[in-house]
Amino acid sequence: MAQHQARQQAQQQQQFNLNKVNAEELSSRVRMIGKDRAERLIKYRSEYGPFKDWRDLDNVPGLSKGLIEDIKNSGATLDGGGRKER
Repeated sequence: MAQHQARQQAQQQQQFNLNKVNAEELSSRVRMIGKDRAERLIKYRSEYGPFKDWRDLDNVPGLSKGLIEDIKNSGATLDGGGRKER
């Protein structure tokens, strides 16, 4: 039981909100994203608003399906997302 709680706490500490993270933190938390792609993602988010669904990331130039999966598996959350009209 204690191991389960420790693992759960470690997972929660590793989580980060994709709608609040900056490009530097994003590129350090997600393998293979790199600075350029992280900056594109942040620019897209600032232009169109927070991501409310993982499918929203399909619209970000330069993000492949595999990279989006890496972002999801890295502990990213979309808490508090809501989109601006395009």
